Amino acid sequence: ARGFTGSQNIFEGRNGFCMSFSDKYHLSRITSNLGGEYEIMRTSMKPYSCCRYNHAAIDGLTAIMARHGLSPADIAAIRIQIYHAAVVSRHHRAVPFTLFDAQMSIPFSLAVAALEGGVGHREFHEGLIHSRPHQEFASRVTVEVDDAMTAQFPGEWPTRTVVTTTDGHTFECHVPHTKGEPEAFMSDAEIDRKFMDLATLCVPQARASAVIEEVRGLEKAPDLSRLMALLRADR
Repeated sequence: ARGFTGSQNIFEGRNGFCMSFSDKYHLSRITSNLGGEYEIMRTSMKPYSCCRYNHAAIDGLTAIMARHGLSPADIAAIRIQIYHAAVVSRHHRAVPFTLFDAQMSIPFSLAVAALEGGVGHREFHEGLIHSRPHQEFASRVTVEVDDAMTAQFPGEWPTRTVVTTTDGHTFECHVPHTKGEPEAFMSDAEIDRKFMDLATLCVPQARASAVIEEVRGLEKAPDLSRLMALLRADR
């Protein structure tokens, strides 16, 4: 629109995009449902500050606690059934060695979810790894392989959370698609909340909010100068 020109056969040309990546390609797929379907909507987003394998278990536990009004003290045991890859690739320690170790552990991630009321960057911090209440809660969690879920992975990343209460009740929640997957996409409000949680570690709330507003109106912006000014570090 402003006179900037370039190659007119950038996709299909002899040295174009398609030939650069594959000997076999279908040009018709480039324009298939163009403007109606966006690949970015197939992107996964992480609401929690820990390993993605842990997220469905967190979704299951928080749903059960909210649905039945449970406190951490009401929970006697938690059994997590999950696909093979999530069990054998980490130790799932109740007493982690480091913050990274804790973030890889389903039991400790559930302890953070239950005791902190969230599993964001602010809630899941290094100071928790030596916390006896968190370690004790994590020790109530067992993680086991489910063959049916292993067969579904990686097409789905399902998890079944089974909670047994101190008064003998059992509650179960099966999560086929964890929050943030294309099948269970985060809402705009949830994405905004995560951005604000992280951005306000570095900039004032008003400035972080202004970034959101600028991004929301990006299609109508004359250029990127206002957004760049908001993102630029103060000198």
